[in-house]
Amino acid sequence: MQREPIQLKHKELLNPLFERLEPELRDFNFSDAFLYRMLDRGINDVIFADSDNVFLSGRNRAGERFIVPTRPPQEINWQHLEDLLNEHDFAYPLPTTWVPAYQAQGFVCSSNRADSDYILSREKIATFSGRKLQGKRNLVTQFLSSHSHESRDYAEADRKAAEALFLEWQRATTLPDAETDYFPALDLLLNYSALGCYGRVTYVDGILASVAIGEALNEQMWLVHCLKADVRFKGVYQHAYQDYAQHIPPKFEWINIEEDIGMDNLRKSKSSYQPVRLVEKFRGHKR
Repeated sequence: MQREPIQLKHKELLNPLFERLEPELRDFNFSDAFLYRMLDRGINDVIFADSDNVFLSGRNRAGERFIVPTRPPQEINWQHLEDLLNEHDFAYPLPTTWVPAYQAQGFVCSSNRADSDYILSREKIATFSGRKLQGKRNLVTQFLSSHSHESRDYAEADRKAAEALFLEWQRATTLPDAETDYFPALDLLLNYSALGCYGRVTYVDGILASVAIGEALNEQMWLVHCLKADVRFKGVYQHAYQDYAQHIPPKFEWINIEEDIGMDNLRKSKSSYQPVRLVEKFRGHKR
């Protein structure tokens, strides 16, 4: 088996493999895999088991090593996977639809809510319609009435201001930078065009107040890689969500805002946008 550190050149290889899976999981996306390559968690390597079987190797926050299949169960070489599991703790992530096939091969499959992706309705976020989102709607109204603002598509000219905003965001957290998505967010700005992302920015009185960046995950779902804002402006996060949802192509019905990694503040924040569902991710341990 051949192993290579994940690089931009692997985009041409991995994108078609992921697209064939019609993924709902944010993990089946090249940008998501690539951006965490330098951290102790995330994808590190691409493994070529043979000409038809490619796997990804990574670590999670607990230091456990996992292997990512890039083919559905009916196409995977099970022997290659079992060989790789000799040096990995489990296969991950496995969509719910894959679980029966893995169980039939002797895998014990389990899920953790902290890993589940939050799926929002694009239309609901674009309008904040309904009683449950009235608070968000009110905050957007307050933001718009209190500030002179300009919202537009992200461009390279916004990069320095975005880097400064991300730094202030990091300073405001209680976690070291290696434990947040600060470095992946900077990497996203650096490789924005190469990754094929689409972003929106909002300025308030000439100050960058919010940045939202993402890309298509499948034909109907959009994936948000990064959404950060300056909390000095009340309602700015709600406005950033709404503005971004309004400018995503309307064919995308759903927005994936990724998991909460078991953090209470993230769970509360993501849940407040009234997700239509959570997408489970399973781990497959070989007996």
